[in-house]
Amino acid sequence: MIDDNGPALWGRLLEEIGDEHAVVAGGCIRDYELGLPPKDIDIFIVGDRQVLSDLVSELNFQRVADLTLLNYQGEYDSYDDPLVGVAEGTLLGVAEGTLLGVAVNIIANERMAQGPEYLVEGFDYAVTQGWWRQGMANPCLTYAAREDIDNRTATLLTQRCYERSLRRLDKYNLRNGHILKLVDPFQRSFSFAPILG
Repeated sequence: MIDDNGPALWGRLLEEIGDEHAVVAGGCIRDYELGLPPKDIDIFIVGDRQVLSDLVSELNFQRVADLTLLNYQGEYDSYDDPLVGVAEGTLLGVAEGTLLGVAVNIIANERMAQGPEYLVEGFDYAVTQGWWRQGMANPCLTYAAREDIDNRTATLLTQRCYERSLRRLDKYNLRNGHILKLVDPFQRSFSFAPILG
């Protein structure tokens, strides 16, 4: 877990990345707003798999994982399956590693070309729809994200990867004392036994 999550850390990480268009987004923003330590920091960049590959080579990442090689139990299943929480067909590449002693995912996503506002609109839960860019005092949250943070809820916004999104929230709640209550407008039924902690 990362204890010093926030703009100071994010700024140092983005300085290391050296991409003026890169943003921190998703779960670490949610955790910052909730006062919790995140398990990692997601940094989104503009570019394709080659840009991502070149960047992580320059950074000397301790561990770089190709989407085709990542563990099925992780958030990144395979190249053909989108990153959980990211709009289908928009994921161009992911690199996992350590930067400044912090667990980091650098993610190339085509939605970034249209800006971070458009990027976070593709996330599966409203509570994760936040982003931060170098020079900002505080993260930018969508209205739905602010509402979820204030109400301690996680509103599911898409049925894409439905079961995996629910499992991911369940794992998150297990790590964090069941802080978020699911708001599921889809109410699909499937066989899923929640993890009880």
